[in-house]
Amino acid sequence: MINVLAPVSYAIAALLFLLLAILVATGWSWRRQTVLLLISSLVSAVWAAQLAIQSVTGAFAGEQLFVAELVRDAVWLAFLVAVLGRASGDILSPTLRWSAYLVPPAILVLGFVPIGSFGTPASVFVSGSIIISLIGLALVERIYGASDPVARKPIIYLCVAMIGLFGFDLVLFSSAVLSGQIVDGLWVARGLANACMVPFLAVAARRNRDWPVDMFLSRQVAYFGVTFFGAGIYLLLMAIGGYYVKEFGGDWGMAAAAVLVFGAVILLIALLLSDRLRRRATVFFSKHFFRNRFDYREEWKRLSHTLYHPDETRSLEQRGIEAAARIYHSRSGLLLFRREGAHSPLEPAAAWMRELPEGISVKPGSGLIQYLESSNWVIDTKQYKDDPGFYEGLDLPKWLTGTIAQQIVVPLLQEQKLLGLIVLEQDDPITLTYEDTDLLKMIGRQVAGVLAQQEASERLAEGKQFQAYSRLSAFLMHDLKNVAAQQALVVKNAEQHKHNPEFIDDAFETIEHSVKRVNRLIAQLAERTRREQRKRVNVAKTLSEVVGSVSDRKPLPKTDIQSTSAAVLADRDKLAAIFNHVLRNAQDACNEDGSINVTLRDKGSMIDVTVTDTGVGMNDTFIREQLFRPFESTKGADGMGIGAYQVREYVGELRGYLDVDSMPGEGTTVTIRLPKANDGQEAGMDS
Repeated sequence: MINVLAPVSYAIAALLFLLLAILVATGWSWRRQTVLLLISSLVSAVWAAQLAIQSVTGAFAGEQLFVAELVRDAVWLAFLVAVLGRASGDILSPTLRWSAYLVPPAILVLGFVPIGSFGTPASVFVSGSIIISLIGLALVERIYGASDPVARKPIIYLCVAMIGLFGFDLVLFSSAVLSGQIVDGLWVARGLANACMVPFLAVAARRNRDWPVDMFLSRQVAYFGVTFFGAGIYLLLMAIGGYYVKEFGGDWGMAAAAVLVFGAVILLIALLLSDRLRRRATVFFSKHFFRNRFDYREEWKRLSHTLYHPDETRSLEQRGIEAAARIYHSRSGLLLFRREGAHSPLEPAAAWMRELPEGISVKPGSGLIQYLESSNWVIDTKQYKDDPGFYEGLDLPKWLTGTIAQQIVVPLLQEQKLLGLIVLEQDDPITLTYEDTDLLKMIGRQVAGVLAQQEASERLAEGKQFQAYSRLSAFLMHDLKNVAAQQALVVKNAEQHKHNPEFIDDAFETIEHSVKRVNRLIAQLAERTRREQRKRVNVAKTLSEVVGSVSDRKPLPKTDIQSTSAAVLADRDKLAAIFNHVLRNAQDACNEDGSINVTLRDKGSMIDVTVTDTGVGMNDTFIREQLFRPFESTKGADGMGIGAYQVREYVGELRGYLDVDSMPGEGTTVTIRLPKANDGQEAGMDS
């Protein structure tokens, strides 16, 4: 049995090393590492072929086998040193570096010198092979240990292959030293062990960016070649198992061996006929042995240009369809989107190179939506018709399956929630690979994110419009509340003073003022874009009038007006409103026995109006975070929470400053600083 397995083992190794050499040669590169990999593969193929022939015919002399072993070891050691490139001088010690170059030829010389004290040529060969194996393993350790975590990923396959080659030799020749001869079983298995390392070398050559090998091999050839090779190894192992069952099974040995081999063949056939296994194997070999079909950097740039081009006039939905359709030259495309939340159906939102259809939709909770959310898969109607079981019992709507043309359904997913679909219609049928589906899923997620962002922006814009109307209503209610308060005061005092002529005059004056104020509000609402006409306003006069209007409540404000001619450019009514608000807030903060002092000072280019009260006061946190925040009031249902906000905003519009100084329990001082109008400066300033 050993005599049969030995040539098969080494013949398989020779075939695989020759195939590796062909792959390296077809993607030729003049890098040092690539040249040494090619030489090492060819030498290993010759070495394995020589041992296979020797196992059958014994045609080679011992010296020839000795030389072949040392040449094989020498080229692999040189390849390992070359992998480190220019860094080898820093990473390898001089002893290890020169040992990799000099030990193989030294052993070769020792093998052919007179025997003397060096022992027999066989003992030199065994001892030398152990030393070479140790040097090889030491080089692998330095390569792996000196690599950073990112660089280890592409070289890990190389390290596994080299550990397999030199590690097996170390075990083989160490056992020979212990037993006095080479173990037949290990010698036979050496060929298969070397053959198993070839795929690791191929993957390492493909992935390592420092010594890339642009290997090309038909995917179908690679798939079927590996399949038949694996099947051969499998049947060989089963045959070995059958042989031992036959030898040690007694009377039932032949029958048991036949059943074992027959069952193995049937299992192999079942596996080879499995569609799922074939698909997974194809994806595995495509991912690990072949170049990607798409240049994903270019695809990403093209997608970004399509979606975000600044001069694009088409809708974002149409651009999203085109981004997916251009990849496969689709005839047309349709986008269905969910506009009203998770409980609304998917309905046509845009079409590309076709009319927007009517009467089609995908209901929420349907099987199609559930399948796409759970699988995140691309649906191909051609595959659906040929192999419905692939989609796990999915029932597609008639408007998808009722057409002859192939249609591809791309899910638009965001956080595993289906926002929509892109349906592409093909003129010429195509077969989707894993790369196609990966790219389409990536495009689908990007388009979904962009559409979700657009929808969020639209909702935000709507919310801002409603917020603007809400704020306008709040300002209107604030002014109407002040008018209502004046009217309520008249009604309150009417019963007591209705026969007093002075009261009647004051009442009509109050009503007239209220009418004018309401009319101004109506005019402002009718003219939303009304431009404010600022005029020269006497601050002392306006402030005195406001103080008089708030004197209906205690404590009464006391005034100290140090400049009666100071003027500012402003809207008189708005200026009076902010004075009114500050004074009313001071009265609200004080008890009836408190005090409020109002001071007007001319500061040269600025006019200071200061209102100081002895009320409850405020802390710095409240002033900083809540006082000027609109729609927040400390007055409960009686307050609108926009008075202080209005004061600050209008003072800012006039290019003035507002300062609030307060301490809890000690009162508050509000200072309004406004730019003084120059002499001769009059109307004509618009806000």
